Amino acid sequence: MFNLPKRKDKTKSTPQNSNSDKTTNWDRVADDYNNLIGETGDFNHKTYINPVILEILGNLQNKNIMDLACGQGYFSKILADKGAHVLGVDISEKLIEMAKENFAEKVEQNKIKFIARNAADLTNVKSNQFDAVVVNMAFHDIKELSEVMAEIARVIQIGGKLVFSIPHPWTHMAKTVKEKDNYYLRLENYRKVMEIPNKLYGEEGIMSYHRPLQFYVERLTEHKFEITDFREISREHVRADELDDKEYLEFKKEFPSFLVVGAVKRLEGE
Repeated sequence: MFNLPKRKDKTKSTPQNSNSDKTTNWDRVADDYNNLIGETGDFNHKTYINPVILEILGNLQNKNIMDLACGQGYFSKILADKGAHVLGVDISEKLIEMAKENFAEKVEQNKIKFIARNAADLTNVKSNQFDAVVVNMAFHDIKELSEVMAEIARVIQIGGKLVFSIPHPWTHMAKTVKEKDNYYLRLENYRKVMEIPNKLYGEEGIMSYHRPLQFYVERLTEHKFEITDFREISREHVRADELDDKEYLEFKKEFPSFLVVGAVKRLEGE
């Protein structure tokens, strides 16, 4: 079981995605997020993303796993059901309270512990103690990604796995264009690191961040992670059976919507 001493400093860390004098923006949309994700994850997570993450993680029995940016805790519960000892971490205190309520039985059994922390400052989480860190569809919602990667590298064991999923940078910013009977993707400003309003929850101030693939590879290399898995995930149209436009359906399957990356922490100079 991982070692998590009590915090001596009760001061909240400055949130990644809000003003320091306000409740975090994810607190403001916590109810909507909880309703969207539910106890098992939304359609895209259940169908496309989670199975790949679990495959890369492999056997989780008695492993210490950090579920970073865990939200309301549903994936922490999936990990615990597979035998892991799980630390769920999220910047939103409201989402962490929801996680504790949603999966109270696992918490009482000491299978999961949930804590509210800024991922860029994992105060009092000891170094070199996790077999794996999972960041499931969250890196693109975090501003201080370089600092977060440094903290992941600190708490994970040598030989431990980092597994993360993101919207695919090549297609997430692209627009679908139709010319006659053919479909194309038009992509602009791919190499720029950009802050983008997240309109999924209908609230002002929720931001996401586009970064090119090179950015992620450089951060991984900087912190001695070796990429071992690189899975580009395409998805079918949710109403494929109802559509007659076969060209569009083939177009949807050709271009990946999500990316899942697995990387192993190596020794310096290894």
